[in-house]
Amino acid sequence: MQIKESFLLIKIIRFLIRPWGYDIVPTKNPGLKVEKKIIEYFNLALIKREHPAYQTSYSQVAEDIIVSDLFYRKNNSLPSYLELGVESPIYINNTYKFYKRGSNGVLVEANPKHIEQIKKNRPNDKLISSAVGVNEAESVNLYYLQNGCESISKEEAEFREKAGHKINEVTQIPCSTINKIIEQNFQDGHPDFLSIDIEGMDLDVLKTLDFEKYPIPVICAETLIFGGLRTLQRNNEIINFLTTKGYFVYADTYINTIFVNKDWYLKK
Repeated sequence: MQIKESFLLIKIIRFLIRPWGYDIVPTKNPGLKVEKKIIEYFNLALIKREHPAYQTSYSQVAEDIIVSDLFYRKNNSLPSYLELGVESPIYINNTYKFYKRGSNGVLVEANPKHIEQIKKNRPNDKLISSAVGVNEAESVNLYYLQNGCESISKEEAEFREKAGHKINEVTQIPCSTINKIIEQNFQDGHPDFLSIDIEGMDLDVLKTLDFEKYPIPVICAETLIFGGLRTLQRNNEIINFLTTKGYFVYADTYINTIFVNKDWYLKK
């Protein structure tokens, strides 16, 4: 199936809701291949639920629809959010759906080149122009890669360079920590929803999160990683780590995994 780079691929799929989350089931639409709960195409723009009608998704593979339904069933239609690694403020974005409904949150973006576009499209959100790392620093290196990605991890950048994605540019940016960002920006204690996609730093940053102080109910993390030689691998380290912190896998879209805090989920 061919995918145009400039447009979101629009397909209709149906979700079968089960007590532990979502199973993705085949549709009658031609051209869709669905195997083992994995969607084998990207950039969904429109999702059809069994009820009531069509709903728009802005996420890569409808993660916002899944999270939205989860919060709806927990009587929270306007969850607060923290998004680490924004890049695009609307498309391929896990929080724009909530913003459009009236929710507000905090957006953290390392790449200075994306800041103005985010400001323009998300004026009611708090925007922080900074990397997120293990330690706070006045400046760290941000590596721009030939494939359009960027990372503050030298190891990640060099790994991708060996796989054929040249480092085009290196610039200096400030770096904060996830605990400091939450402490300074969430008066109610912590966000309802955390979306994290920070190119090679996801696990390291999650390991610094104070889960006892900030038991975030729902976390969406990228668990499909670049394995070199144009291969993709599952990042089981993130899954295993969050399991030890009281989370379970609620849904998986092959690219991202949605984790839910067990105590929050079982609380009536």
